[in-house]
Amino acid sequence: MQQDPTSFPEMSGVTTNFDGMDQMAPEVAGVALAGLFAFICIIITVIFVMNVIVCFLMYKPLSKLPVSFRPFNPGLVFLMLIPIANFIMPFLISTSFIDGFQKYFGTVGDQSNGDCGKTIGLTWAIATVCCAIPYVNFIAGPVAFICMIIFIVKLWSMGNKVNTAK
Repeated sequence: MQQDPTSFPEMSGVTTNFDGMDQMAPEVAGVALAGLFAFICIIITVIFVMNVIVCFLMYKPLSKLPVSFRPFNPGLVFLMLIPIANFIMPFLISTSFIDGFQKYFGTVGDQSNGDCGKTIGLTWAIATVCCAIPYVNFIAGPVAFICMIIFIVKLWSMGNKVNTAK
């Protein structure tokens, strides 16, 4: 049994004429659109700055590796800022540079680093690629973020060992 909404005593003073409510004043619409655009620009800028910081945090320890053990210039880490290259660079970093660290530590006789973070680096790279798959990204995103942090910490520990081994 439905009741007529106008039969409620509380509703007696409420107008039910909604004509013209679907139209917004052009000035208000322009301000709302400008605010939305500014908000999106701020979010994109913050994400870009965070990516630059991540690239820098990887660049510093990779640049400590002696030149003869580097597979490529550490500055190429900043290619992760380019949309498609950010799926390829984690694989190159976690395989090529880690192999360079393994060769370096093998040369100086330090075998205490194990796989030098290659496993966690490959996990980060695979999870980063899986972030492009819908619905899988809900699991792969946090996994990639956590593995990236662990990988950066491992890079810094190896970079510090390179400095002390010289």
